[in-house]
Amino acid sequence: MGDISCPTECRLSRSSESWQCTVSLRFITDVKGQILGQVRNEAFGEKILDKSQVEERIRRAQRAILNPSTPHKQFLDGDDEDAADTELTFSTNCVSLQISGPDVADLSFCDLPGMFPFPTQMDHCNEL
Repeated sequence: MGDISCPTECRLSRSSESWQCTVSLRFITDVKGQILGQVRNEAFGEKILDKSQVEERIRRAQRAILNPSTPHKQFLDGDDEDAADTELTFSTNCVSLQISGPDVADLSFCDLPGMFPFPTQMDHCNEL
């Protein structure tokens, strides 16, 4: 996926158990963009036990967030292809990752796309 257009939250924690990752969709707004009375979390697939599967699951979860009127299962089970068009270009709803394992540090962070504007390539050329 080219530009990430929804926040991604990562919660890392040390655990004595084997490495694992759970991907969830966190909804703050409904399909029409109206604020929900209560935040809703939905699991997006089974726990991931193989680190090489995380990137694909994140891409699929981002597409699910950006296409709120399409059933999320379609993005989880369908082809892993970036759609040319999405219903939304940005969403305040987010992809949430919970990663734990024996070699994982206790750390949380959030990627907030669009928080800091970057000049387009053309703008940058004009500055030179």
